Formats: sequence, C-alpha cells, structure tokens
Amino acid sequence: MPISRKIIDGVLCAMFCLGCVQQVRPLPADPQAGTLWTNSIGLKLVWIPPEPVREVGRDWATPQIAIRQGFYMGIYEVSQRQYKKVMGSNPSQYKHDNCPVESVTWYQAVDFCALLSTMEGKTYRLPTEAEWVHACRAQSTTTYFFGEDASQMRKYAWDKHTTPQFYLSDMITFIIGSPAEKATSSWGFPPRPQPVGKKKPNDWGLHDMYGNVREWCQDPYEPDHPERVLKGGSYEDDGVFSCRCENRFRCHPENRCMENGFRIVLDLNESFSWPSSSLNARFFKSAFCLP
Repeated sequence: MPISRKIIDGVLCAMFCLGCVQQVRPLPADPQAGTLWTNSIGLKLVWIPPEPVREVGRDWATPQIAIRQGFYMGIYEVSQRQYKKVMGSNPSQYKHDNCPVESVTWYQAVDFCALLSTMEGKTYRLPTEAEWVHACRAQSTTTYFFGEDASQMRKYAWDKHTTPQFYLSDMITFIIGSPAEKATSSWGFPPRPQPVGKKKPNDWGLHDMYGNVREWCQDPYEPDHPERVLKGGSYEDDGVFSCRCENRFRCHPENRCMENGFRIVLDLNESFSWPSSSLNARFFKSAFCLP
C-alpha cells in the first residue's frame, strides 16, 4: 500500500529536525560556468552553461541537440559513500567509499535520483546524452577536450593503460600498509575502479569524464529499444578510442556491470515531482537513517 503524501511530509520534517539531511546553502542566483554548489550529501556540482552542441569531427550518430538551458552536473561520478547515504546499501563489487559506485542498473541510478530529489525537494536526474557530451567537451573543438595529443589521455582518464600501475611501492603498501592503505594499493589486483577525482578535470571542472566507470544516461540507445546509453568509457577500455565524448556504449537497463556507474544533474527547469510508490520502502529506510 503506498505511503501517503502526508506521511512522507512528516518524515521529511523529522529528517531535518533530527539532522539526517544537512542544511545547505541556497543555489546561486546567477550561476556562471564553473560555479560550484554542494548538496545535502556532500555531492559537489558545477554549473554547465547552455550552448548548442557542435562537436568537430563527430563520426557517430550521436544527438546534436541544442542545450538551451543550463544545469548543474556532479563534478565526480557518484561515489559509494554518497550512494549509501541515500539508498542505504552498496551494490559495488569492489568496495571503497571514495570509488564510484558500480554494478548498478539503470533503474537503480534512476531510483537514486528520485530518492535524492525527494529528500531535498529538488529535481535530480541522469543527464541526457546530449547534455553529457556538451558537458564533456566544455566548449572544446578538438578530438579530445584536452586537445589533439592522444598521449595526454593518461593525465585525464583511468583506462586499461593507466590502471592498475604495478610499482614496487604498491607491493610494499599492500604487504605492510594499514587496511585503508591496502584498499587503495593497485598491487596484485586486476583492473578496477579508482577513487574519484584523481585525474585532471576538463575546463568546466568535471573529473573522470574519460574512463573510470561508464556513465548511464537517460536516453535509450535507439528509439523503441530498452537498451540505455552509457558514456565515457571505463578502466577496462582503451581511452584513446573508447573515451572520446562521442563514443557510445549500450546496456540493458537491468544489467549489472562492474564497469557501469553514473553521475547526476540538478535540473532547475523541471518542477520537482514526488516519486512513484515503488520507492516508498527505500525512502522510509533512508529517511530514518536506517542501515
């Protein structure tokens, strides 16, 4: 039986009174490119200004849609710590609070956005593919957002050429380091996700747009088909080819894959609406800060 709106309103009030949701500063009145804002779960977002998408040399049939409204986008992929704060669980195969949440279905990513929207009374969602490409390129007109020199990819992306890196220091850390240090050591492990924000960002301050985990988008890969678009490539892909802004991946929305994660956008142009009753149980669990 669905939980009534009045009960949810009461739970929201209790959340604020008990401190389950942090008070955050208001959104800037007139954001510019690069304006940062942090939400209630410590997720940092940056303002992406509106502008038509004109990608030079695009050779895939990706949407070329004018981005007429600006939006906020997470500067990092959603981390496992942030996912647990909202959903109360962590589906990731490789557990590390600062690594991107992975092995999430498209539906789980959408549920995260809906529940976070309910907690804050704002509209969070997955980016459209056109928004993702626009944010990734950050007004660049070159093959990669950092230029034409593909050898620079390692500075910006965790891909199969940059993760893991087997150094002697990694082996020593893995053998004698603390549990926290061992968790971040690359020695003795196959390629895997890396902590967010360790590579250089693009000109709008977005990290890991290339590599680390592929990112779910809102769009279907093809009209009238269930598969959804993923962007950005992963730690197991060749960054020079797979991590280009225009490259597309597809996956069924119910599939779990260790290479798949997501980042979110905050839509200021869409009115907040209450999520479906299918989220009520998860909402109640999160609202009362239950494990």
